[in-house]
Amino acid sequence: MILNGKAIHPDDQLASLALYGNATFTTMLVADGKVKGLGLHLQRLQQDAEALFGLPVDTAQVMDNVRDFLAGFTASEPVTVRVTLFPQGFDIAEPEACNELNILVTGRPAAGNLPALRCGLVASQRSLAGQKSGNMISLFKARRQARLAGADDALLTNGQQITEGATWNVFFVKGQQLITPALSGEILPGVTRQLVIDCCQAAGITVQQQAVTASQLASFDAAFATNAGWGLRPISAIDDIEYVSGGSDLMGQVRSLFDQLPAETLAEPLVD
Repeated sequence: MILNGKAIHPDDQLASLALYGNATFTTMLVADGKVKGLGLHLQRLQQDAEALFGLPVDTAQVMDNVRDFLAGFTASEPVTVRVTLFPQGFDIAEPEACNELNILVTGRPAAGNLPALRCGLVASQRSLAGQKSGNMISLFKARRQARLAGADDALLTNGQQITEGATWNVFFVKGQQLITPALSGEILPGVTRQLVIDCCQAAGITVQQQAVTASQLASFDAAFATNAGWGLRPISAIDDIEYVSGGSDLMGQVRSLFDQLPAETLAEPLVD
């Protein structure tokens, strides 16, 4: 194998992952040895591995690999961890022949506090939105397009419908309620999205899951993005529509509820 004029000899399994991206993954924030929504992350891996590869996931083995990876970090250091599952011995001519999954754990120190996002609308669709797959080229193309136009990230659209961010879900604030695009074949059911919905409903905050169009954006008071790496992040603008700097009072309440959610420990093996 030649890379930039030099011979390289990568592991066959990693070479397959790099060449084909035939994988599913989940990303989680580990803080003080705990993860919010850990059970949902493992459930996603199980469901997506079954849908994409027809293979079961040994969650105990996944967690052993995560704990081994985290041994290289101090216990108090927040870490963004990605677990990637991909078929062993994958052959593009016989994708059904694989009967076992590789478990790859990677990560980096967590980003910490991030500034509000300025987003640009980009017409694009996620591939295999029902699963979190290794095919992310359409998302990164949209992010590149938005950043070249001066935004921080892309908010995706399908026609007039708002769907999701490049790697995050979106919520809008209108009065004392939240609105988020309803799940469809085009939107990833994010773990943090679900945690926000659950904690808001438990606290009596109305969350409307419905179609959202570009023409509605100016009617919202505020907006924020959710993903496992940063939790909740304010959106300060979408194209030329400006929102409350730093989010709204309701967003502050939602953030507080989210921060108070109990996290699941990684210290002991989980029981399925």
